[in-house]
Amino acid sequence: MARATTAAWRWATSRLSTPPGRTTLPRVASAAVGSSTTSSTPWHSTTSALSGPTTSSRDDRSPCRPVTVYGAAKLAGELYTEAYRQTYGLVTIIVRPFNAYGPRAPVHGTRAEVIPRFLIRALNGLPPVIFGDGSNGRDFTYVTEVARGLLAAGAAQTPVGTIVNIAYGRMVTIAQVADTVLRAVGRNDLSVALHTPRPGDVHRLHADNRRAAQLLGYQPTIEFEDGVRRYVAWFAAQYPDPAMLLEDRLENWTMPAAPVEAAP
Repeated sequence: MARATTAAWRWATSRLSTPPGRTTLPRVASAAVGSSTTSSTPWHSTTSALSGPTTSSRDDRSPCRPVTVYGAAKLAGELYTEAYRQTYGLVTIIVRPFNAYGPRAPVHGTRAEVIPRFLIRALNGLPPVIFGDGSNGRDFTYVTEVARGLLAAGAAQTPVGTIVNIAYGRMVTIAQVADTVLRAVGRNDLSVALHTPRPGDVHRLHADNRRAAQLLGYQPTIEFEDGVRRYVAWFAAQYPDPAMLLEDRLENWTMPAAPVEAAP
C-alpha cells in the first residue's frame, strides 16, 4: 500500500493556509502516492467543514454541513483525501483542529481572529468588540497543542481514513474570551462593546476528543487562561507599538453587494 513521505507531509502542512479555491492537496497527494515510508498523510481540515449554524458539541463522526465558503473548501479537501485513499491506497488521516490561537496568529485583515483583535484593542485602551451578545462559543486550542496533535497524527499507525478532532475540549464563550484578555493585560476598567452578529456564525462549538486520546494519546494540557497569558507575553515582545495594528473597520469581512434590478 502506498505511503506518504515525511517530507511530503511537512510540505503539505506548510501550505495549508492556501485560500479557498486554491487547495494544494491534489498535488501533495499525487506526490505522496508511490512513496514507501510508513507515516500517514494527514489532511489538516477544520471544524468549519462540519459546522451548521446551531452546532454544539461535535465528535469525529458528526455530519458535515458547512455554512461558509472556507468550510466548504475544507470539506472538499476531506473528500479529496478520501478519494485518494480509495483510488490509490494512500494511507491517510483527517485532522480537525478546533480554533487554534497563540503566537504568529494573523493580526490583520480577514484572517485576523478574535483573540488578537481583542488584544489589540485592549492594549490601545479600547473596548473589545463582540459581534452578537457574547454567548456564542468556541473550543479554543493553543497552537502548540494543535502542532503536537498534527505530529502525532502524522506518526500514528491508525486505521486508514480515520478522522480525529484536535482540541482543548472545553467551550469558552466570546464574552469569557474578552474578560480573559482584559484581565491578562490589566484592563479590567474596560467593558465590551456589542455589535451586529457576524453573518453565518456558528453559535456554539466544542470538541469530543476521545478518539484522539484513544488513537494518538493526545491529551491537551494548556488551560485557556494560561494560553492567553503566554500569547500576551509573546505579543508584547513581538509588537511593542500596538497602535500600529489598529484597523479602521470593526468588521473584517465583506458581504457581496445586492444585485441591481434591471429597469422594467
